[in-house]
Amino acid sequence: MQIKTQISQESGKRLEKVITDYGFKSRYEVAKALLTVYIKAYDPREEDEVLCENLKDILIQEADYTIKHDKNEIKS
Repeated sequence: MQIKTQISQESGKRLEKVITDYGFKSRYEVAKALLTVYIKAYDPREEDEVLCENLKDILIQEADYTIKHDKNEIKS
């Protein structure tokens, strides 16, 4: 399955820093890692490693912020 998205230039610059700082090989590798963690947090399977609750909280906060932020942009 292929998923495409766009992010702001500022977020893109931050993403490039994450790629460099943490040794990822590409944007694709980062996106795949993030999606894998997100899926494991919200649809855990027995064989998946346990994610800490703090990480789940971070993912929820970012998802909530993005949804609210996007809705506000549409109304403006």
